[in-house]
Amino acid sequence: SKEAMKIAIKKAKESGISIAVVKNSNHFGIAGYYAEMAVKEGMIGISLTNTAPLVIPTFGVERVLGTNPISVGIPCSNGNFLLDMATSVASRGKVEQYNRLNRDLNDNWAAGGNGEIMTNPAEVLDLFLSGPYGGMLPLGGNAEKSGGHKGYGLSLLVDILTGGLSSSTGSSKTYGEKTLISHFFAAINPKIFGDEDSVKKSIDGILNTVKNSKKEPGKKRIYIHGEKEKERREKSMKDGIELDDNTVLLLIKIAGEFGEKITFE
Repeated sequence: SKEAMKIAIKKAKESGISIAVVKNSNHFGIAGYYAEMAVKEGMIGISLTNTAPLVIPTFGVERVLGTNPISVGIPCSNGNFLLDMATSVASRGKVEQYNRLNRDLNDNWAAGGNGEIMTNPAEVLDLFLSGPYGGMLPLGGNAEKSGGHKGYGLSLLVDILTGGLSSSTGSSKTYGEKTLISHFFAAINPKIFGDEDSVKKSIDGILNTVKNSKKEPGKKRIYIHGEKEKERREKSMKDGIELDDNTVLLLIKIAGEFGEKITFE
């Protein structure tokens, strides 16, 4: 994945736009990492991937789609725009986190094999190890009236741009005798749209209008995508990474399985 985005960036510098697809891959980590690679080179970066089948489509109960994240990074004058989102209401990692914290899921995150809403994270995780029915809901939830068909459409689009363009497969068949995960990477040189400073100025104007718009009562700030993560990263690099007690215990357990002993203050 890293090599594919490097190639896309190199070719975009020469020709303006470059797209690369990867197949027969596996979990590539954080989608935003690859979009950010392009941003660091002054490029617009796009990163998509299909995943294991974890999501049911609108009006369906069988897991045939992935959480299929979309990430887009755009360089700006003051900081950068970095969207990194699942096309499901939540990611599997978020369900695992709620399970570790013994918290119930929100009531529009997952549904069972008959379409019934599920809020117990342990039961949802068990679904993924059993038959093909029930799973995560697409962005917008389980109904058209709440926009679920839009998240379903985005997830399907990612399957087409990754598994389809790479002549591989959609999320429903990604894990079998071998892994068939597919990725899509694009790099776009802003210079092809005219004066680069003028483009950045226009983007900055759009973002600043949103950030400076009237806030909800009690709220002090409107965040642009990527700001929270950037600030949290800077804090973690300075003060250390905060972990909940259950995650610490899990890390100790995993280390012990490999004959290592770790301690935390």
